[in-house]
Amino acid sequence: MKNIFFNDFWGKRMADNTSHKSYRPLCILTFKLNILLSGMTPLCFHVVNVFLHCTVTALLMYTCEKTVFDDSRLAFLAALLFAVHPIHTEAVGSVSRCFSILHVARKWRAS
Repeated sequence: MKNIFFNDFWGKRMADNTSHKSYRPLCILTFKLNILLSGMTPLCFHVVNVFLHCTVTALLMYTCEKTVFDDSRLAFLAALLFAVHPIHTEAVGSVSRCFSILHVARKWRAS
């Protein structure tokens, strides 16, 4: 478990010359938690991705409501467009792309 913070996405040490330096510890942590809770069941991985996408959508709506729009209906419309936009199909539907959703959530939380 501690190797999550020292290895790249593919499990190679970050200091290794053959590592491509893709550091995604939060994504690896969600994979490990999925495996711990449900084994290698693809349905559970997809449910987690959908849950993460819904969480990011709610975070977007909250951010838009507080900082961008005066009307909460516009914030809802922006979040709805984000939620159903086809560009997110791969991030939600593909198990290995959860890092895209997590990256967006981390960026919004940091701001």
